[in-house]
Amino acid sequence: MASLDELWLETFSRVCARAAHDLKGALNGVSVNLEVVRSRASKPNAPATAVSKYAEAATQQLTQVIGMTEAVLGLGRPAPEPSEVAPVLRRMALLLGPGLETTGRRLEVVEPLPDLGTTPVSGTAVRLAVGAALLAATETSARVVCAGEVADGLATICIDHGGVPLQSLDKDMMDRLREAGVRLETSAHRITIAIPCI
Repeated sequence: MASLDELWLETFSRVCARAAHDLKGALNGVSVNLEVVRSRASKPNAPATAVSKYAEAATQQLTQVIGMTEAVLGLGRPAPEPSEVAPVLRRMALLLGPGLETTGRRLEVVEPLPDLGTTPVSGTAVRLAVGAALLAATETSARVVCAGEVADGLATICIDHGGVPLQSLDKDMMDRLREAGVRLETSAHRITIAIPCI
């Protein structure tokens, strides 16, 4: 049976593979738009309007690059223990969302996302549960909506996939998560992740 660390590394690799094209595309967009700005701004008496839309596009793309890079760095570092739950969901959404938009699909996090608290369980288990669930949901559904709540010492993340049939989640992984204290359950319309919090 694979360890939590091995399962997380495999999941993180899949998340990064899905995000790589979008990160590269956003970087390329920044480069192209800044080159247009440089080229047009170098002309004598060039009005600001000649470059403003390209500068705005570069700004938006750079914001996406920064967000995705920070998400990769945050998830790539060893998980702190105890760890906060909400940042894991936000980082995963930052990495997986842009690629869906290019194909007319969507990954939404319901805002404001509540503070889902800090969990004493393995940060690796939390990352694995959220990553595997979002990968499963976004591989098949055109619209995935994530929400969270905290009640009675439990942080719950609901990932609504609209009832589209999902590929079954790995039983070995589900067993490992349960042993770590994280419950991941699927139903007809959603995946629910329940994490003890303090």
